[in-house]
Amino acid sequence: YVGSGTLDKDDPKDLIDSYRYGAKFTMAAFVQLPGSGAFAIKPFFFSEAPINAFLQSAVGGADEIVDTVCSSGKSVEEYVFRLPNNMRILYHPTDMKIANDFVSYSATYRLKGNTLTVKRVLDDRTQTNVCSPDVAKAEREFAARALQDVRAQVLFK
Repeated sequence: YVGSGTLDKDDPKDLIDSYRYGAKFTMAAFVQLPGSGAFAIKPFFFSEAPINAFLQSAVGGADEIVDTVCSSGKSVEEYVFRLPNNMRILYHPTDMKIANDFVSYSATYRLKGNTLTVKRVLDDRTQTNVCSPDVAKAEREFAARALQDVRAQVLFK
């Protein structure tokens, strides 16, 4: 893609247990126009902890029969798509909120005019670094449900 932008980030010298960064950019020819099509809502800029990767790794594993390594973490993705005036959004995903005893996922989608604002939050509150086969199974089932939302696309004309 051709474009320009800026990077906003926390100071890494603070040595705190969370770190925030964001990118604001404009891209030319993001989609093929004129015409209709679809685009995915995903990081277009480097992401150390993309929600899709967390969920995909959870569903990609085999059925565990022994304890496995696990961890916790939180990832927040926020997107603002300012689309051209000659583009009409035909469909965007609907809000989703799911949770179990140790992990939650929420997604909100707001379309106002030609601006689509998306916020996704994955919060894994696993309390230990060793998970039983039952926890691994619950994580796989949860991830499969959340991935349905993460993989959804925006349709336009």
